Parts: sequence; structure tokens; C-alpha cells
Amino acid sequence: MYSEDRYHPTNNDDTYLAELLEKNSKKRKNPFHETKPSTEAVLLSSNSRYGKGIKCYSSAGMGTPIVDAVTGGIFSGHEKGDKLIRHLIGSKYEDLYFKLRDGGNTFFYHGPDEFEKHRGIVLGENTKRIWREKYTKMQYEIYSAN
Repeated sequence: MYSEDRYHPTNNDDTYLAELLEKNSKKRKNPFHETKPSTEAVLLSSNSRYGKGIKCYSSAGMGTPIVDAVTGGIFSGHEKGDKLIRHLIGSKYEDLYFKLRDGGNTFFYHGPDEFEKHRGIVLGENTKRIWREKYTKMQYEIYSAN
């Protein structure tokens, strides 16, 4: 359920993502406005609360903004100096979110606790520990560079 795949680890500056976005922008005038940032999905699960479906929002494809699985809102990113760094799918900033793939969709949460509460599923401590380590490392990278 929990997914480890993310940007290519040798691209520390998100070079691949920048190239992909540039390539897509040549095809379309504004790739962010023409691409739907999320898709609503109702997941049915035996573990879900009361045996009903759970409304979730999945993120779109590579290079699009990361979407909150609970609300469908776009995660805004963070500021670096006077510039806003957007958190996009395929960037190293995916490590700031708890990500999983379910039924061909990718869902992003603020953390494993939010996932557990939303889905009514209890995760193992090892999964939570791995995520916290990645999250802490990325937080350190962001705030030590500012």
C-alpha cells in the first residue's frame, strides 16, 4: 500500500521535472490550467468506517501539483527567499507527504496519522517510522537551505 517510488535520486535539483514541464508547456499554453489537478474517487473497503465508501481525491500525473486526498485542495508548497516553490508530482518534495497508490490512483496525505483517520486503517510502526525519517530529512533540507 505505502509507496517508496519518487523522483530519480540523482536529480537533486529536479532537473528531470523541469525538462518534463518545459516539454509539456510547448505542447500547451498553460499545462497547469488545462490539466485537472485531481480526480474524485469513492473507495470501497472492508476496513472503511461503517462499511461505506470513502471519498478521496487522487493527484493527476507527473509535473502537476500534489493534491490533498481528503479535501481535494492543492498543497501550496513552501517559500524559499521571496519565491514560492510548488510541490509537484515527481519532485523531491513528495517526501513531505504520505503517499500511497490504490486502484491505479495516487493519494497524498499530510502524514500517516491523517491517512489512518481518513481510511480507518491502522498502519504498522515500521511504515510510520520510515515515513517520519524521510519527512524529517526533507524538512531539514528545505529549512537549512533558506
